[in-house]
Amino acid sequence: LIANNVPIDVIGIQAHANGEWFEPADVADQLKRYGSLGKPVQITEFSVQTANFNDRRLPEQISGSYRSGTWNEDEQAEFYREFYTVAFGDPNVEAIVTWGLDEGRAWLPGIGLIDNNGEPKAAYTELDRLINTEWKTNDAARTDGNGVHVSRGFLGEYEITAASGSKRATAKFTLTSGGKSNWIVKLRD
Repeated sequence: LIANNVPIDVIGIQAHANGEWFEPADVADQLKRYGSLGKPVQITEFSVQTANFNDRRLPEQISGSYRSGTWNEDEQAEFYREFYTVAFGDPNVEAIVTWGLDEGRAWLPGIGLIDNNGEPKAAYTELDRLINTEWKTNDAARTDGNGVHVSRGFLGEYEITAASGSKRATAKFTLTSGGKSNWIVKLRD
């Protein structure tokens, strides 16, 4: 399609694991392969079926060659952590959509992030921790003698507040991919 100049804006991947635990290295290889096409990658649907289709409460066996055992909430949370970490770390992946928020309305049994009582499952808690704690950049620091501070951060929107005595200035910026970014925040009288 690309060779024939068909307009493609993004590559979408459905990643439904019907009981299979995807090996992180295989996920990374596939994302790299699709990313090599030069288009952003979106995981448009992601889920893992952890319960039997007919019974909906009976746990499924983990399939695939990477992990074995029986699916439970802790295993599901670990699978989400591994998959999301690999996808989040790939510079071509711009979105991940989890498919099936709650167990009561999920199309496959066991994929929900919220149980039948409306309580967050372990996978929900793990995603919340990753997104809102581990993958956030919060940095408080002093500048060097030249008034410079060097920091690393995740791609996205930032707000910097600089202060010295009664002087204070705030600036917003966006950290994008493609190399170093430099921002200057000046304090004025």
